[in-house]
Amino acid sequence: MNWSQVLGEIAELPSAQQVPALRRLRRNYPICANEEWNTAFNPESLYTVWTSTHLMRDLYRHNRDVVRPILTKLEEWHIVEVGGGNGALWRDFFRHHQRGRLTLIDPDHGAHQAVASVLPENIEFESVIAPVEEARVPTADIVICSLTLHHLGGRDSAERQAHQLTGPGKSEILRDFVEAVRARRGLCILNEADVYAEIDLPPGNPALINNLIGSYIHRAAMALASEVESSERNPDLRRKLETILLNWLVDQPERAGSASLDKRDVYELDVPNWLELLARAGAHVHQCRCTDEWGLFHQYVFSPTRSPIP
Repeated sequence: MNWSQVLGEIAELPSAQQVPALRRLRRNYPICANEEWNTAFNPESLYTVWTSTHLMRDLYRHNRDVVRPILTKLEEWHIVEVGGGNGALWRDFFRHHQRGRLTLIDPDHGAHQAVASVLPENIEFESVIAPVEEARVPTADIVICSLTLHHLGGRDSAERQAHQLTGPGKSEILRDFVEAVRARRGLCILNEADVYAEIDLPPGNPALINNLIGSYIHRAAMALASEVESSERNPDLRRKLETILLNWLVDQPERAGSASLDKRDVYELDVPNWLELLARAGAHVHQCRCTDEWGLFHQYVFSPTRSPIP
């Protein structure tokens, strides 16, 4: 199947016809996935294949470009990572940075095992097995949070309460990041997709559905389609890429678009709203840039002060 052509044809349909067309695509090309998003981080997992895509490799490269020059200036350093995934960001990264500590905040035990496995023995590793909204963010030189905060609904606790949700929202978490690096004059890195799917868009809202289609189909799925088509000589890789395409991307507009607010997995913000939220959190944004050719993921580099990036 030519995935780029099929997805391109769906993208040209009127908005109201796109979800039914995506549903037919999944029904006519069924792939059974026994791995949900962010549930397995071993070398054979779908997540490992996802982290090998151009979208993710470009994101990691941009993050490394920010982190690397900072570490070279420090004799000892402390990085706090929120959401570790399979540790792909750090694989082979610390070979020239001999003295440091990395603290991972993540509720998944498997993520802690995966991150620890890619660190050299001379890097001290500390596990905080908890979601970030329940954890204390320790003092650090760098706080990095990649594709994690969009799982937390609401800009702040007040907006969450208005939708019968408890606990802090994104703004309070970002403020914790800013305060964590203040004493060491450090900085924070945030990676998120440029799409609006916050809790003020209720289930079934046409704007919510259209925004999710724009993000997951017109950009993420189209980006992955080109990789599927270039993997013809590797049937196992192609099968895994197609599984991600159908079960993690093509189904997301319908799944997230119809889920109740407390069950929705994505509560995302577009670039203007992230910038506004960072300002409310007391952050000074030094850099905001897209990390891929599809205009999907953006990197925000920020700190408590207006000083240049350390």
